[in-house]
Amino acid sequence: MSTAQSAGMCGCQHRYSLLMDLYTATNGAGWFNNSGWSTTPSACVTGWYGVTCDGSDVTVVALHENSLAGTLPLSFWNLTNLTTLDFGINALSGIGPSANKFDTANSPLPPRQQLQRHTASVLGKPTMYLFVSYNSLTGTLPPQWSNMTQLRTLSLQGSRLSGTLPLEWGDMTQLRELYLYSNTFVGTLPPQWSRMAQLSELYLYQNKLNGTLPPEWSNMTELTSLQLYSNSLSGVLPSAWSKLTLLTDLQLSTNSLSGTLTPQWSNMSSLSGLTLHYNTLSGTLPTEWSGMTQISVLDLFAAGLVGTLPPEWSSMQKMSRLYLQQNLLNGTLPFQWSNMRLLSVLDVSYNPIHGTLPPEWSNMTQLTVVDVSSNSLSGTLPSEWSSMTQLTDLSMTTNSLSGSLPSQWASMTQLNTLYLYSNSLTGSLPYEWSSMTQLTNLDLSGNSLSGTLPPQWASMTQLTGLYLQKNGLSGTLPASLANLTMLTILSLGSNRFSGTLPAELSRLTLLTELYLWSNSLSIHHHHHSSTGLRGPVSFA
Repeated sequence: MSTAQSAGMCGCQHRYSLLMDLYTATNGAGWFNNSGWSTTPSACVTGWYGVTCDGSDVTVVALHENSLAGTLPLSFWNLTNLTTLDFGINALSGIGPSANKFDTANSPLPPRQQLQRHTASVLGKPTMYLFVSYNSLTGTLPPQWSNMTQLRTLSLQGSRLSGTLPLEWGDMTQLRELYLYSNTFVGTLPPQWSRMAQLSELYLYQNKLNGTLPPEWSNMTELTSLQLYSNSLSGVLPSAWSKLTLLTDLQLSTNSLSGTLTPQWSNMSSLSGLTLHYNTLSGTLPTEWSGMTQISVLDLFAAGLVGTLPPEWSSMQKMSRLYLQQNLLNGTLPFQWSNMRLLSVLDVSYNPIHGTLPPEWSNMTQLTVVDVSSNSLSGTLPSEWSSMTQLTDLSMTTNSLSGSLPSQWASMTQLNTLYLYSNSLTGSLPYEWSSMTQLTNLDLSGNSLSGTLPPQWASMTQLTGLYLQKNGLSGTLPASLANLTMLTILSLGSNRFSGTLPAELSRLTLLTELYLWSNSLSIHHHHHSSTGLRGPVSFA
């Protein structure tokens, strides 16, 4: 391409030297993609990878994940019409003068007065987007950046930045997205940031922030996503945040928040995801939260909560995942929750919940995971649950469930894991369950089951673990067990099995643990060696 053609098509040749300064300072020869980056001033700049020219000046430099290293040259900031900079996921140690600390004189992120010495308008465009995430930046955030009042997006996550959040940044009133997560920031959340009235996304998770949640942030009424999890925040949930009616995603887990769940948060009418697990909350589940009709993910795992499960929550008809495990919740499982027709994951394990399993829950046909383990549940396994044909994981261990194993559950053909151990179940093993061909782990141990091991179960060819110990099973072991060639653990101890261990079991070449203790079985000595068994064979 001739010089004349280049001038007519792009008009950015006067920026050649500044771009080549960038190329040289950041090891351009080692970039993943340096196509078009020329060694001659006559080249058309708009043909260079990652560079956009509007016909008169460079407006975009986007070299995301391109193996840049070192520090951006100071001359680069003379590109005065930039609107977007994207240097994310590189190995930059600074984007200003060569330095290794943030301060007003030598900063990897140049303070405003440094920029003013070299350019009058680089950060004064109507729209400005700065992406420098996942680099090797260190030091603190310059308060002077508060003068970048036209900044729309600032992305600095995934580096080694430290220090506090500058309260002066509250003057960035046009900011829409601020991403500072996965650094080592300390200190409190500045109430002054409430002046960022246009902010829609604020991600501060995985830092070392402390202090309380500022009630003043209720003025950020444009917020749609606020993520503060994995810090050391304390104090109560501000009732004033109920004004954040556009908020769809609020993540506060893994902090030290205390107090009760705020009933007023039911006014967050757009909220679809709320996580509060691993906090030190108290009190009950507010019935008022039934007004959160858009909620689809609610995570209150290990949050210190007490009281009963509100039947009123049945109005949360968009609920998809509900995590309430490891609290002190009591009462019964509300049959009204059957109205949550879109629920796919329900975990209420490790609570003192009592009562029975509601047959009405059979209406929740989208369920894939149900865990009610380690409660005080009683009664029988509802045959009606056979309609839950999407279930992949079902756990009801360590309760006081009784009655037989429903043959109707044979329709649960998508099950991968079925855990019913440590209950008071009786009756025989349903041969119909042979249709559960996707099972990888089946644990029915610690019950009072009787009868024989159905030869039809040989169709469960994906099983890696079969646990039937501590029951009253009897009869001989079917030779068809040898079809379960994926088995690594077979535990049949403390039953009433008799006869000889089938020679066909030598085909179980992946078996590492075989437990047969407290039965009346005999074995030919060659069986052990022919299976290639590396783990224990226990008869004692």
